Amino acid sequence: MNALLVDDDVQYCEFFLECLKGICCELEMEVVCESCQDVGWVLKNRTGYDIYFLDIEMEGINGIELAVEIRRRKASCEIFFVSFHESYVFDTFSIGVGGFIRKQTLKPDLHKALQFIMRRELKERFTVQIQMTSGESLKVKPVELLYCKSEEHYVQFYWKDERREMHRVKLSAVEKVLKEYDFLRVHERYLVNRGYIQELRRNKLYMANGEEIPISRSLKKKIQMILFDLKEQ
Repeated sequence: MNALLVDDDVQYCEFFLECLKGICCELEMEVVCESCQDVGWVLKNRTGYDIYFLDIEMEGINGIELAVEIRRRKASCEIFFVSFHESYVFDTFSIGVGGFIRKQTLKPDLHKALQFIMRRELKERFTVQIQMTSGESLKVKPVELLYCKSEEHYVQFYWKDERREMHRVKLSAVEKVLKEYDFLRVHERYLVNRGYIQELRRNKLYMANGEEIPISRSLKKKIQMILFDLKEQ
């Protein structure tokens, strides 16, 4: 995989790259990472990278704005914010951000970020079975499922290819299977695929298919922390 660190602090870039190299060796993971201080160059680059690590505080366009533009051009890449200031986590949740790396705790946070990428790559290969109320099983490839919505005794499945399927099953039973595949219970009626969350704004999630999903106020802070990987799930 190819990665790019965008940070205007040259010395920190060197430190970051050394840490990344060591963690990749530990995890037996192949990541070739470059660094860049020129946001303009990033915007002009048409080839793109598999992973982006973006400092939030930069002159001109900030990391959050840059993340939105990168995601618009390359939907399949992984994006992580990097900053000394944890308070930025709650300002904006941009398109498909994998997590938040704190500069003051770089090594453990970077380790988590790389493990997250490894888990996601591995899970994309799997198909799971969900037991229906009737006793039959539904085969599901988690990476192709956007979210699930409970409707009385049924669950509506919303797929990436815009299919919808209704099955008689409890949402709790679906959650039990899919929570290991980065699905989050954000409301008593909704279970969503973390990988397709486009934005978190107030008490709503905006999904990759343009739909809005309500989140419980009592769960909002917990969801924010999980999305930015600031604590264990």
